[in-house]
Amino acid sequence: MENIEKLLTTKSWWDSVDAINRTVGHIAMKYPEIKKGIILDWIKSDNIWLKRISIIFQLKYKEKQILIFSKKQYYIILKQKNSL
Repeated sequence: MENIEKLLTTKSWWDSVDAINRTVGHIAMKYPEIKKGIILDWIKSDNIWLKRISIIFQLKYKEKQILIFSKKQYYIILKQKNSL
């Protein structure tokens, strides 16, 4: 995930971030600790691309009715989403 974070935070743009998002989603669903650790840290980041990945990730799995985060974590995500 460190390499993915580096890709997201250096010379990123909409198309590259959205392409990487699929990989992040697969990894996070395979390794649950990623969902509640790294993804949640990214939503709190000052980096717009890390926030974007976190929001897209959660919205995708929310549609599938998979509970990824607690209510408190959802609040953090919604607050960040509104700040973009």
